[in-house]
Amino acid sequence: MKKLTLILLFLYICLCVPNLKTKHFLAQNIFYGRALSTGIYLYSTPQVYADKSNCLFEIPVTYFVQLLSDENDAFYKAEYNGIYGYVLKNELAYVDQIPIKPYA
Repeated sequence: MKKLTLILLFLYICLCVPNLKTKHFLAQNIFYGRALSTGIYLYSTPQVYADKSNCLFEIPVTYFVQLLSDENDAFYKAEYNGIYGYVLKNELAYVDQIPIKPYA
């Protein structure tokens, strides 16, 4: 009887736990921000320097960045076409859907 109980418990764990992880992953939201003007940059650090020494590059107008986390009051941690950095919150239009062509 104990063996049967252990086998059933083992099967339950093997079959249910992966499904719970998948459901949790699918429930996570993915958010994007859209560049609405020129002069919007992806920064290497969550700071703005006058000489723009920490700017990785300018995000093209109408292109999107995936917003990964809320870094501080001014910045989001973001990803643009496989490159990670930071963007100023007040320079993006928030989008709550996945763009069809985020980099075009």
